[in-house]
Amino acid sequence: MKQFLIIPLIALAGCTTTAVPVTPKFPTAPEILTEECEALMRLENGAKLSNVMITITENYMRYHECARKNKAWNEWYTEQKKIFEQATK
Repeated sequence: MKQFLIIPLIALAGCTTTAVPVTPKFPTAPEILTEECEALMRLENGAKLSNVMITITENYMRYHECARKNKAWNEWYTEQKKIFEQATK
């Protein structure tokens, strides 16, 4: 009777020590964060003052949008790197 109890215990103990190899992969970045920034607008020679103001305003908007993407990329990368390093320890 004791032999019947010992055999399942040995089988269960063997299952708990089996390790499955897992190779962690660093996650890929969201596509929106990897897009390049738009080129800034250029003025033609002899542009009117109204066109200068429109161009400056448009360039400021493009710059700030790109700066937000860059900040989001850096935050995402830093957070993912921390998670990856904790998982691979």
